[in-house]
Amino acid sequence: MLAWFAGMVTLVAATYFVCKPQLSVCAEQSERIASAEEKIAEMEDVLDQRDAWEKRLKALSDSVKPLPPDQVAANFLRRTIHDLASAQNVRIRKIDNKEEQKHGGLCVMPVQCQWDNAGIKALVNLLLEFQKNEIIFEVTELLIKSDGKDQLNGDFTVNCVYTKPEGKP
Repeated sequence: MLAWFAGMVTLVAATYFVCKPQLSVCAEQSERIASAEEKIAEMEDVLDQRDAWEKRLKALSDSVKPLPPDQVAANFLRRTIHDLASAQNVRIRKIDNKEEQKHGGLCVMPVQCQWDNAGIKALVNLLLEFQKNEIIFEVTELLIKSDGKDQLNGDFTVNCVYTKPEGKP
C-alpha cells in the first residue's frame, strides 16, 4: 500500500511539473487572444463611425472659406491674427506658426502668440473676434499672467482651420 501511495505521489508530482509550464503558456495565449479581440472590437467601432466622421468633416470643410488665392498661408494667418489683436488693443509680442497639417480638404496650422499690455475686456473681445472670422480660429491653449497692475500678458495657441483655393497645393 505504501508503494502504491508513493507511486501515485510521484506520478502526480511528475504530471504537475510537466504540465504547469504548458498551462502558464496557455493562460498567456488566452490573455493575448482576449486583448486582440478587444482591439479588433475597438477598430470595428471606429470603422463603423467612419461615415459619420466623413459627413462631419465635409460639413466643416464646406463651412470654411478658402484663403485668398494670392496669399501664402502662414503670412496671411499671422497678419490676420496680428490685425485682429491690434484692433482689440492686444499687443502681440511674438508670433510663430508651426507646420501645416492636412486633414482631407482642410488645412490646420497652429500659431503660437505671446501677448502683453491687455486688459481682460480687450482679451475677451479678441477671443470673440476669433469666433466671428471666416477662417476658423480655435484657441487651444491660453495662459494669462498678471503683473500686479490692470495689464495682463501671456501666451495663446490658435489652431487656424482653412481650405486652399481650387488648384493650389
